[in-house]
Amino acid sequence: MQIKLIIFSLLFSVISISNYAQNNNFQYNVLNINFSDKQDDFPIVRENDNYFIIDENEYLILRENNESEYVIILEESFTENSLLESTVKLGPSENINSSIGFIVRSNKNFTEALIIEINNNGKYRIKQFKNNKYSYLSKKNKKGKWIKNRSIKKENSYNTIEIIDNKNMVTFKVNNSIIEEFESNIGKKGYSGILIGPDTKSRLKYFYLKSDKQKKLQIQKDKVQELAITVTEEKGKLKNNTKADIIKDNKDSLEIIDLREKIQQINTKIELQAEQLSEKEYDITQLENWIKEIEKNETESNSLISDLELSLKEKTSSLEIIETTNTNLLSKKEELENKIINLKEQITKLKSSSEKISDKNQLQLKSLQSNSNKIKALEENLKKTKNNSDKSEEENRKKLSLLENNLNKIKEKNTEILKEKNNLSNEIISLKNKKETLNNEVLLLNNQLKNISTKNNSLKNNISIVVKKNKALKKSLDTQIADNKFLKEIFVYKDFELNGVKPAELVANKLIEKIEIEKEREISQSDSTYSIQLAVLKFPTIEFNQLSDLKVEITNGLYKYLVGKFSNLKDANTEMRKINNFGFKNTYIIKTSK
Repeated sequence: MQIKLIIFSLLFSVISISNYAQNNNFQYNVLNINFSDKQDDFPIVRENDNYFIIDENEYLILRENNESEYVIILEESFTENSLLESTVKLGPSENINSSIGFIVRSNKNFTEALIIEINNNGKYRIKQFKNNKYSYLSKKNKKGKWIKNRSIKKENSYNTIEIIDNKNMVTFKVNNSIIEEFESNIGKKGYSGILIGPDTKSRLKYFYLKSDKQKKLQIQKDKVQELAITVTEEKGKLKNNTKADIIKDNKDSLEIIDLREKIQQINTKIELQAEQLSEKEYDITQLENWIKEIEKNETESNSLISDLELSLKEKTSSLEIIETTNTNLLSKKEELENKIINLKEQITKLKSSSEKISDKNQLQLKSLQSNSNKIKALEENLKKTKNNSDKSEEENRKKLSLLENNLNKIKEKNTEILKEKNNLSNEIISLKNKKETLNNEVLLLNNQLKNISTKNNSLKNNISIVVKKNKALKKSLDTQIADNKFLKEIFVYKDFELNGVKPAELVANKLIEKIEIEKEREISQSDSTYSIQLAVLKFPTIEFNQLSDLKVEITNGLYKYLVGKFSNLKDANTEMRKINNFGFKNTYIIKTSK
């Protein structure tokens, strides 16, 4: 067992040393693309089918076409005997066969190439493109089916890809594990790139392409050969030409130089005029857009006014309803207060009656006690009479009967008193219950009164807020309408000037006065700035993240993307032109408050 382990470790060390030596041959950097830095090799695309951008120092790839592949061939990647290295992540995606391929030995038009692909299910395949069709080179499956491998991580995990293209042999590695080694009959040198499968989402961390020392030497040799060819060509030209021809050529060349200078001057003038014209055209379009925007604002403000009027009517009607409810509540409050007073009077009456009943009960108890004492005394007398033998039996019997009658009467009275006592105690209990219920009712009524008063106060506050808001909105609308009218006047006279028609001097003077007043008002207030609006979207986007001074405003569930804060329109216009040059169209300038 120990011997086996030693042999295995030795083999592993030999393989690692050979891999290091193999990788160490490729020291010349052809491409060294890190997406943290600025790069021009991989395109930035924003289309329906393709969305390729730099996102979080990675190249984000979104291929939304589910029928065809997409190929990116890198311009500066022509090489032979190369090492291609990249770290890639596939997904998250619903497509289990979402895939990305790495291209080597491709011609510039991608009519022949070698492609090694991986998908988000931990599988790979090797294919060759030639004569407008694919053939499959994998030793394990040459029918084009995907091959599973444990070294390839599945969806939403990073895989480090290495393709070592050395002479006839191609080595394919994933995460430092050799997946397959094979031969290819396609040309030994060519361009590199990537192939994006249908319906694919992927991220690239980097893309490195290295070549061996021979590449550098070959480039230097090619340059020397080119220089040698040009030198020999020039020497041949000089030998064939006579001295007269040389003089003639010189004269002709001087005339040509003069003509070229004149042409250059004319071209510069034309370019200047074209620039001026384009600027004027841009200004005119800007003014037209501004007029449209003002008209749009006017229509919007008119609709807003009508909406506000409607809301005002609704609020006035609701105010009337609130007032009526308020009066009803007040009357209810008065009724409740009267009810509380009556209940309090009833409680006092009940208290006095309960006190009377308790006094009566005490008197009855006292009489009951005296009666019981009398019964005891009579019983004692009876005993005495029974014991008295001196007296006659008839007298004793008479006395006994009388005493028995008296005793029976007293007992009857006692039972009556007990009944009365029980009735009185029941009455007391019922009165107590009534008292408790009345107290509860009083508490409820007090709570109701408190709630009514709080509601009343909140309604009053709401009414005052609504009235204030309406006043403020009306004021802002009035100012906006005045501004719109004034701006319309300005643009009408501006249009006159552009068409070569001069308005009357009085009107012009009036207009100048207005402009000066407006400028003074703007300077005194200094509450307006300008921003460039990029887009208003339902959902957030990372499209504009590369732009500096980006702001996002969220209103009514919409995402408004703005750039910059400018004190005048000139600065805003210059910045908007820069943004348009970056490829962001449909932008326009909006007025914002500081």
